[in-house]
Amino acid sequence: MRNFQEDYALLKAISTSKEEKVIRASVCILTTMISANRSIADDVKRKGLRLYDLATALRRNVHEAATLIYLINPSPAEIKTLELLP
Repeated sequence: MRNFQEDYALLKAISTSKEEKVIRASVCILTTMISANRSIADDVKRKGLRLYDLATALRRNVHEAATLIYLINPSPAEIKTLELLP
């Protein structure tokens, strides 16, 4: 059973941690959860997952964030605002 506080802790770690290991672990856990149950993606977005934070993680060499961005399935307009593409 998922817990709001656990989800929030993962989201907070992605957005505020300065440690690559913490960000990477949080991204991997969320990726695993969403891979197992795609409806979790919508739930996590409602709880505050920001694509900007995932793009920042990707720029910090947390390559696993690319998979999570894919699973979140952002619109082309959202992807464009992330400034990941040349």
